[in-house]
Formats: sequence, C-alpha cells, structure tokens
Amino acid sequence: MIILVVNAGSSSLKYQLLNMDNEEVIAKGKVGGKARAMVITSSIKRAIEYFKAISKLLEERKSPFKAIVAFSGSAEYEGKQVT
Repeated sequence: MIILVVNAGSSSLKYQLLNMDNEEVIAKGKVGGKARAMVITSSIKRAIEYFKAISKLLEERKSPFKAIVAFSGSAEYEGKQVT
C-alpha cells in the first residue's frame, strides 16, 4: 500500500510518499515553499471538482495564488481518462 503523508504548516507544505509494504520513502519534498490551505477528498473526481471551484474563486478575486491538484492512480472524468 502506498500512502501520502502531508505536513501542512503555516508557511510550507511538505510531503512524503511511502510504500508501506517495505517502509520505503518513494518521494519527499516541499511544494512551492508556501501553503495556505489543503483539501483532502475521497475520490479523484471530487479532487478535480474542488480544484476547478477553488481556481474559479481565486480568479474571480484576482488572487495571485494558484490552486494545484494531485492524486495517485487514474480515473475517468467528463469522458476523459485522467492520471
């Protein structure tokens, strides 16, 4: 089983991707150096929907911040395969 561990601090967003079968750290790092919020969802579809909604709100408010979306695996969304 692969698990994503996220540490969302007040000024940064750090992550580790762990393979729990052998306790190996697959990847780790810092996302952009700044974090303001994080949304965790139960599915890829919901992650994409939140991403689109948050992006729209940021654009409407002329915010300098941008939303990102990340997930593992693949799924069908609006008739297209997303990975």
